[in-house]
Amino acid sequence: MFFFILSIVLTKNLKVNHILKKEDMTVKVADPKGLNPNIMFEILGKKINKDKDFDETLTNEDLVL
Repeated sequence: MFFFILSIVLTKNLKVNHILKKEDMTVKVADPKGLNPNIMFEILGKKINKDKDFDETLTNEDLVL
């Protein structure tokens, strides 16, 4: 049996302190430790605390809360 885990991933390279916008993120089958797509709109406007690459999974540890 296969399980597919959806996660939020980035659509482009982002620099530290970038403020997340809808166009920065998409949902893909990705690393299970990534953020659940159900919270995508909750993290809009949050800053990231490190440089992130295109297609990289977004995690709680990447966000400035």
